[in-house]
Parts: sequence; C-alpha cells; structure tokens
Amino acid sequence: MTLFAVLLQTVIFQFYSQAVKRLREKGVSSLQILAYQRHAIYPSTVALVYFWDWDSFHYLLAHPHTVLVFIGFLISASIFGYIYFVSRHMTHSLTFVSAFLNAVGLPLLLVGGVLINHDTPTVYGIIGIILLVVATFLKPAKHDKEQTKGQFLYTVPIIIFISLCYLLLQAIKDPLYRAFLMGTPNVWFGVTLYMVCLLLIINIFFLFKKLPVEEKIIDHTGEIEWNIIAIPALWFLGSLPEGYSFANLPVYTLVAITMIGFLMSFTSDLYHHRIKLNTQTTLFALLVISGVTLNVIEKFIR
Repeated sequence: MTLFAVLLQTVIFQFYSQAVKRLREKGVSSLQILAYQRHAIYPSTVALVYFWDWDSFHYLLAHPHTVLVFIGFLISASIFGYIYFVSRHMTHSLTFVSAFLNAVGLPLLLVGGVLINHDTPTVYGIIGIILLVVATFLKPAKHDKEQTKGQFLYTVPIIIFISLCYLLLQAIKDPLYRAFLMGTPNVWFGVTLYMVCLLLIINIFFLFKKLPVEEKIIDHTGEIEWNIIAIPALWFLGSLPEGYSFANLPVYTLVAITMIGFLMSFTSDLYHHRIKLNTQTTLFALLVISGVTLNVIEKFIR
C-alpha cells in the first residue's frame, strides 16, 4: 500500500509540475499560479470533514509540542510552495532543473551529514554526487527552437539562491511533516488538516495581496484553461497519497520517487521540444540515473 501511494503521488505531482511549467512558459507568474492553487480548499475541506477525528483533535490539543511542529511545517511549506513555482522555470528544461537541484543539494547534505551527524561518506555516495555534478555541467542538448535562448532564465547567482532556498525549505518541511504525521493518531486527519490549513493561509494572503492587472490571464482557453484547472486538482489529488507516504515511507521507495520523476520530466522535455535526443542528452540522462542510483545504494548500506 505504501509503495503504491509513493508511486501514485510521484506520478500526480509530475503532471502537476508539467502544468506549472507550461503556465510559466505561457507567461503566467508564480504568484498567479499560487492564486490558482488556493481553489483546492473546496475539495480539501470536504476531505477534512470526511476524515475528521475528534480523538486526534483532542490529542493535538493535549500535546503542544506536536502543534508547534505543525505550525513550523505550515510556515515552511507556505514559503516552499512559492519557491517551487519559481524553481520550475529556472531553466528551459525540467530535466535540467531536477539534475541541478540534486547536484547542488547532495553535496550540501553530504557536508551537513559529516559535520552534524558525523556520517562517514561512502564511495557510492561520493561517486554518485560527482556524476550528478558532471551531468549538470554537461547539460541536455537544447532543441533547435531553443537555441536562441540562454540555458538559464535567471542570472547564475539568482539560480543558486533559488536552489538553496528550495533545498533548505525542503530539508526543514519534510522532516517536520513526517514528525507531525507520526505524532498524530489518525494519519488521514493529519493530512487533510494540513491541506486545509495551508490553503487557508494562501487564501488569507490573497485577501490582502491583490494581483496586478498585468498578471491576470484574460485568455482562459485551450491548453491554458486545462492547466489552470489542473493546478488545484492535481495538488489535491497528490497531497493525499503524499501524506500517507510521509507517514509510512520506507527507504527503498526512493528508487521509485527519483527515477519515475526524472524519466517523466525527461519525456516531457522531449515531447515539448525543450531538449533534443542526441549523444549529449543521452549521456546526460545516463549520468543522472547512475548518480541517483548510487546515492540510493548508499542509503541501503548505511
């Protein structure tokens, strides 16, 4: 059941990521996409009512530490949501975004593990990180229609800043989410409570923050319309199995999460002509898959 939940949330959030990328390519701002996502509060509220558990609610009230963990998670998750939308459009390719974040994040995790947890790095992990860094420098080959565009859509310092914010917030929110769910008697109550509270924060934010006229999309037809609908729908559908996965996540599911996500992004980039399939792109993909696989192997042998 847990493996199925991980596979399901991975696939759903990959489609979610594709919808975000297509909207960004059409000129929709990150703030506007966040405004679209707030509409997921309607199905999320229905889900919370369905999974409501008075025993779990009273348990939370009796354990202020768990409530503080929940509040910390909500704050970090709220900021992360906006950074996530920005990160999807750092470069022309979602595949390259995935590899770049791994190449930046894994060395930081390695150093942090050595300094804080006194971990002993393994040969597998070090080689895996080297392969990911090499893949980042190699980059997938851009499609012919993208040749006039730069590799990065922001300056390199801004790219690094966005990546560090993304990785830092993820490193904070994920453990807090898992700690909250493990400290909640009813997992589904905890998941839907998070969904509603996070969306309430977003909705309250937009009560005070009005979108500029130029950021409001007038043409809601065709592909744009479908992607606008997909943002709240896919977030809602993906958050349910994601929460279950966080509460019951075994190590071996890392393989499914990373490989399926990368391969789906790779396929999307080819389909939308962001990259072209040649020797350079094939070597890039093999380096990323090998690097991620070696880092997963490291998790098993620790």
